[in-house]
Amino acid sequence: MILMTKKSSNIWILNPTLRRQLTNKNDGTSKKLHSTDCKILETLCKHKGRTVSKSALTNAAWPGRVVSKASLTQSIAHLRIALGDNGREQNIIKTVPKHGYSLVEDLVEIEIPIINTQNNQSTDGPTTTQELLKIEVKEQVFFLKHFQNFTLLVLSCLLLLSISWLTQLIYYNSTTERIEWGQRDYLGVTYFFTNNQNGEDHFKAFKGKYTNNLRMLYLSDNPETFYISCTYQLNRSHMRNTMNMSFSQKYSVEQMKEVINEQCQ
Repeated sequence: MILMTKKSSNIWILNPTLRRQLTNKNDGTSKKLHSTDCKILETLCKHKGRTVSKSALTNAAWPGRVVSKASLTQSIAHLRIALGDNGREQNIIKTVPKHGYSLVEDLVEIEIPIINTQNNQSTDGPTTTQELLKIEVKEQVFFLKHFQNFTLLVLSCLLLLSISWLTQLIYYNSTTERIEWGQRDYLGVTYFFTNNQNGEDHFKAFKGKYTNNLRMLYLSDNPETFYISCTYQLNRSHMRNTMNMSFSQKYSVEQMKEVINEQCQ
């Protein structure tokens, strides 16, 4: 409801939600207020014709903050200038000494959009909730579907790798010639050699008298190198040690025996 006063022919409309909150209803001009000034004028509009204490206005404009008294005085001065008022005439905003300020009735009308709560509850609320639930369900289904696809892809890759590894292992086992070892004991030493005529020849060539510490002797060769591995017991101990040696085929059996006696003790 808008009423006119004798002291002013201007009626102002305050809408805090607009960018230019203050509008002159007569000529349509609008003005932009500082956010704190707007809150103070809004509080005065809600208590038109009544004195609003300085502390109430300060809390409305600067909630939870500590400000000087000059801040409120300055905001009132800004509002008076915006409304075409001044501190001497006080036609719109009046100062109540030692108490606060009051807004003359029917000169400033506050206009705040009213939200129809009943309509929102009966129509918009459930619709919005349902839409949000649908979106959430769609997002969950989308994520679950992609997660399942990713998991399936990873499992497929692992399966392919396993099949490839197993195939190579089977092929290697089927194509690799397995070495069969022969074993003979002679004068306290166990000899291991390839189970063929070449191995038998090596055994006959290397069997003989060695140091008392020698326990096992492994003999093998290829066209270029002769390999010998000896296992011997350490002096005055039950521990065993192994020594691996390789010789050029240029070495004689006697030379290799000498090395065995020197190293395997």
